[in-house]
Amino acid sequence: MINGVVCATVLMVAVWFDITQQRIPNALVATGLVAGVTLALLPSGIGVLNAASGMAVGLAVFLPLYFFGVLGGGDVKLLATIGAFVGFPDVLHVAWISGLAGGLIALLMAFASLTVIGLKKLPYAVAIASGTLMLAILRAY
Repeated sequence: MINGVVCATVLMVAVWFDITQQRIPNALVATGLVAGVTLALLPSGIGVLNAASGMAVGLAVFLPLYFFGVLGGGDVKLLATIGAFVGFPDVLHVAWISGLAGGLIALLMAFASLTVIGLKKLPYAVAIASGTLMLAILRAY
């Protein structure tokens, strides 16, 4: 329960920063990483090895997209942070669902011309938060 609350808090703050400032602060992702690994150590946690695997895989999945200029560095680090909370292989599910959500958000932005309100790039933290939320919903049922 606490794991989900902390993860959701990190995601909400990341979404706010990404929408309002078009960046995700390093301090936020660093704090999230520490929190995710710390919570993994609890008896009800996913285990530090699983958290580390989730971080590494999350980083590896989105890093090529950063190198090609598709995603920002904050987006890559945010998925690695979420990996610390959900572990492996769930971080792959988050990445996959985030990709679908990101595509849908991009289509909506294109149709609605959201650049009118100042958004010049896709705030991908919204897609990552959507992917994480969908995983939580799917895991609950």
